[in-house]
Amino acid sequence: MATGAWTAISLDEVCEIVRGGSPRPIMDYITDEPNGLNWLKIGDVSETDKYFIHANEKIKPAGIPKTREVIVGDLILSNSMSFGRPFITRIAGYIHDGWLRLRCNEARLNKDFLYYFLSSNLAQEQFKSVATGSVVNNLKTATVKGTKIYLPPLITQRRIAAVLGVLDEKIETNDRIIANLLEQERLKFEHMLSCCSGSSRMGTIGELGTVVGGGTPPNKHQEYFTKNGIPWITPKDLSRSKAIFISRGERDISQLGYEKSSAKRLPQGTVLFSSRAPIGYIAIASNEVTTNQGFKSIVPHAGFGTPFVFWTLKTNLDNIESYASGSTFREISGSVLRDVPISIPDRALLEQFNAFCEPFFSVQKNLEEQNEVLRNLRDTLLPRLMSCEIDVSNVKLDDLVDEAAVAAAVES
Repeated sequence: MATGAWTAISLDEVCEIVRGGSPRPIMDYITDEPNGLNWLKIGDVSETDKYFIHANEKIKPAGIPKTREVIVGDLILSNSMSFGRPFITRIAGYIHDGWLRLRCNEARLNKDFLYYFLSSNLAQEQFKSVATGSVVNNLKTATVKGTKIYLPPLITQRRIAAVLGVLDEKIETNDRIIANLLEQERLKFEHMLSCCSGSSRMGTIGELGTVVGGGTPPNKHQEYFTKNGIPWITPKDLSRSKAIFISRGERDISQLGYEKSSAKRLPQGTVLFSSRAPIGYIAIASNEVTTNQGFKSIVPHAGFGTPFVFWTLKTNLDNIESYASGSTFREISGSVLRDVPISIPDRALLEQFNAFCEPFFSVQKNLEEQNEVLRNLRDTLLPRLMSCEIDVSNVKLDDLVDEAAVAAAVES
């Protein structure tokens, strides 16, 4: 079958596909020894990342056969949990049986083109239609091998990958800038506390601001939820992104839903802190928001400021978690959070710290918003490029990362 110069073939005709493996019992092979090898798991990645950059655990060399090895630059595809998500590895190691490793015949298939194909609805819809499992959706290796991929000539594959790659590279550059700013803020915070050890005093989190809980309207009433209403945040929304600032979640609540729940309106600059399932997601409200009951958010008091509250929570997270309780899942109540002890510097140092952070926060917020626009543009272009709906030769790479061009493209 062919569509113009695009030919449909099975993925295994142009790609070697190997499933990972997990020794049993796995805990016998997890190690802290220096000879441990990176053990790549589904839980080590985030939904917004293109790259696999960090492994949280090491495995003994005897744990995994050689066929499960990945090298830097390998393309891997999750086949369980968040099934069908591709990543490009930036670390070497071994993959467990929740991953497939895909190595292209580069004479016929460009690896970056394959990454974007696997990210597109053309692949995702095929995966969803055949995924199996009573608890977790799974993709069989044979299913992925038989997945149909439409291939244009290599030069077109590379051009499509380059167009989408420009957007991803800009997002990655912005992420590096944000990470650098966060590290400067962290160092400034630690320096402030070490310098003021003689003049600081012990206080509590409750002194920094008003601790506010949230609420959820009854889910059985569809009219309580909407796509364009009052922004409503859940811990799940924070789990999907590493962004510091958040303007709204996956769904909003209606005015009626707000009135039928214990949710509270929180002003811009409120520090959102998830208090259960799990404890410790932290973000800053970009505008007025509400949250569900999984938060104990802090509206900063005058004189303390959002930056100081944000970094106080981040650097005291382990201590805060030690105050949590619960038999089914651990949770920290508002009254307990208010009484968690913290170190409070003198007013002059505190003001200096907030003044230092405020321009950084402004840059971070702008870059995160730009990344959201870039992701939307990428996700809009992706299916159209992959289905030959857009002639890739008409796309100008230099214009893609221009803010005005990006915004105009998204709005059109």
